[in-house]
Amino acid sequence: MTPAATKTPRLTERQFARIARALAEPRRFEMLKEIGACAGPAACSALHKKHKVSAATLSHHLKKLRDAGIVDSMGVLELVEFVEQEFAIRVSDDELVPENFKSVEQIAGFVSRKQSEGSRPNRAGIA
Repeated sequence: MTPAATKTPRLTERQFARIARALAEPRRFEMLKEIGACAGPAACSALHKKHKVSAATLSHHLKKLRDAGIVDSMGVLELVEFVEQEFAIRVSDDELVPENFKSVEQIAGFVSRKQSEGSRPNRAGIA
């Protein structure tokens, strides 16, 4: 392999500044470490539980990491967060697999299975 083939792409000053600003916030730095330590996608619920911040604050921190190019996608995390809040269920890390979230039908089946595990009230307090 030639040296040119193994060369790591360089960051622009703007990219570097964005990353530095995002990681200057200690909570974001901790979140990034936790995301990086996961074998698969990190569950929003786990980050939310550990950091004890509102969903809006968590979303803000994750958006800053995504905007800096550090985290490549929040789509799955946003979907999981919506499902957890809307249907009053918890999605564990091992349940965060394509078989549960690949299509609307699979999401509906997953939610139905989770709800049948135990009747939990929704956001309105109705079981």
